[in-house]
Amino acid sequence: MPIINLLDEVEIKKKMTGFLRFDRIDKPKDTIPKIDKAFYDFSKMDFTAYDNAIKQAKKIKEKGDATYLTDPTMKNVATTILSVAIPDKSSIKKRANRKKINFKEQFPEKLKNLFDEHFFFVQLKIPKQNYYHFIAYCNPLGIEELYKNKKQLEILKILLKESKSYLLLLEKRE
Repeated sequence: MPIINLLDEVEIKKKMTGFLRFDRIDKPKDTIPKIDKAFYDFSKMDFTAYDNAIKQAKKIKEKGDATYLTDPTMKNVATTILSVAIPDKSSIKKRANRKKINFKEQFPEKLKNLFDEHFFFVQLKIPKQNYYHFIAYCNPLGIEELYKNKKQLEILKILLKESKSYLLLLEKRE
């Protein structure tokens, strides 16, 4: 949506000819400073001070120097520089939780692909709309762990046994 500004009065201090090419000639050049391309070139930057600080911290730590043991600021020199790359326990826990959640979300599809849709919907006679509910019904019996341990035969036995009680439960609900 365009924004419209109405001006009451406009004052032009420079005499204009009406031809843009001629009117621009007397205009001063752009006053915004330009950044040189070399400004972004980090290959010429000197990192020796950073490297030397890391080497010095390692030497002090290896020696067991009294300065390292008594100066409270020296104890953190190596850890602050190096700890950037080491993940903390909370990020490891978050990653593990995310992995568990992803597995739980994908498990029903993986199980359906393992035994084929025909098995669930024709042999077990589980209605398609109740497939996820049936998997949740069988889940307390440890089918997820059995799947992780690649014990398909045991999963098959559980599914065959539980499908009968599940279908009875569905009949009672109707």
